[in-house]
Amino acid sequence: MKRFVDRHRDFMEIAYTPEDLRRIVMMGKRAVMLGVEVDAIGNFSLCSG
Repeated sequence: MKRFVDRHRDFMEIAYTPEDLRRIVMMGKRAVMLGVEVDAIGNFSLCSG
């Protein structure tokens, strides 16, 4: 995603902070926020004991 945004810097930029997001939007560019979506992260529902 970072390489994609680098190729299209004329209209998009990655926002790492809320301040970045505001600045990018105020410049009329598309703000990209990086994230990960997962269904489960480990077995936290199981008791070890």
